[in-house]
Amino acid sequence: MLILIIVSIAITVLYNSYIIIKYKKIPESLSETSYLLGGNKRYWFTGYCFIISFCLLPVLFTITLNNCLFLPFIFCGGLLFAGGSPLFRSGLDKPIHYIFSYLAFAAYIFYMIFCMGWIWLIGYLIVLGILCAIKWKHYVYWAEILALFEIIIFILCCYI
Repeated sequence: MLILIIVSIAITVLYNSYIIIKYKKIPESLSETSYLLGGNKRYWFTGYCFIISFCLLPVLFTITLNNCLFLPFIFCGGLLFAGGSPLFRSGLDKPIHYIFSYLAFAAYIFYMIFCMGWIWLIGYLIVLGILCAIKWKHYVYWAEILALFEIIIFILCCYI
């Protein structure tokens, strides 16, 4: 299981570092990276979401209480569908992407409350507030990245 966590961390750091360094800016959201990359590279976003989902789901299943197992499934499933519809600005991808990204984020918030504990939610909101104060325009990106890193940190805490 530790290898899945390491892969999640490595892919997240590499993917986001590549975007920020190559385009010399912080994207407004993770989804926007598909448009920044353009062409065939836009599906790197899809691959990123799929890899993260497939790495986090089995690990979350092992540490989650039985009565909350649906939350990691909804979180990772929403991430899969959001990643599978990278052209979120138009067409059929738009409602699919938005519905499942909001669903994934809601599942993450409920997971924080019911499985991780209120202290994680409070910490998330404080750090998110600080990051948004630095650069408000990127609040969606900060919320998404912080959610991924916080859940990875929580998983690591469960294994230590």
